[in-house]
Amino acid sequence: MKRNLFLLTLFAVMSFTSACKRLPIDPIDPIDSTGNTSHRLTGTSWELQGITMNGAAMQKPVNELFTLKFTANNHIEGTAACNGYGGDFKADAKNISFSNIISTMAYCGEQSLDQVYMRAMNSVKTYTHTDNSLTLVTDWGATLYFYPEKHVENPHSDGIVKFAPLHRVDFLIDPFQISNIKVLDETHIAVTVQYSGGCAEHSFALYADENIMPGNATDFVNMVITHSAHGDMCDAWLTKELVFDVAPLLDRWKAAPHSNDRLALQFSQSNIGTIHFTK
Repeated sequence: MKRNLFLLTLFAVMSFTSACKRLPIDPIDPIDSTGNTSHRLTGTSWELQGITMNGAAMQKPVNELFTLKFTANNHIEGTAACNGYGGDFKADAKNISFSNIISTMAYCGEQSLDQVYMRAMNSVKTYTHTDNSLTLVTDWGATLYFYPEKHVENPHSDGIVKFAPLHRVDFLIDPFQISNIKVLDETHIAVTVQYSGGCAEHSFALYADENIMPGNATDFVNMVITHSAHGDMCDAWLTKELVFDVAPLLDRWKAAPHSNDRLALQFSQSNIGTIHFTK
């Protein structure tokens, strides 16, 4: 009888232990039976928004693009400023590593972050991942902040211009800088902005004054870009190009009686100041 009782107790303990082993290690980020969560990253594409070094933001040149794509069979590929690269990756719920990275060796300029980026990619140890962000952390103090890569279709718009009486509106605008403004095509402008963050998606909007002012040869209108950080207190220095649709503004200008053949969009928030459209 005692032997039977011992066997029953041993069987119960073994059954409980076996059941516990089948539980996910991390319910928030479950892993498969091999301990690999790479399937959650496979098929995702990311664009670098900023790098910090021991908590201090590094300045990323405006025109530099850094991307990271997780492809099938645990491979990666991407761009690092003027170079392309590829390699392999391995990940579990919290740790990630890249290996066998091969990159082209073009010189991207003295101010480029391509070498810092590639050094970081070769020494990444941990990561956090959501649908809207990917953060990679190295073992020597560098942190890389990514947002999902935008696939632009000719052209993508971050918003349509809005109208407001700018002389009467007191916008609440979180700090940011405008580093470049350009005309993209007949109805769109591109604005490159820089700001601190890295832990939340930021919102930008474009406003035109409701009054288009006539001039001797050029009409003009005052413009404002608003920025909401949504409480993001992270300190990575990020660069982003925004594309705005200004067609409603151009339509209003062209329909105005006695308007000139040239319109100046004036941005008091930037030293770049003014860009022009013509009829």
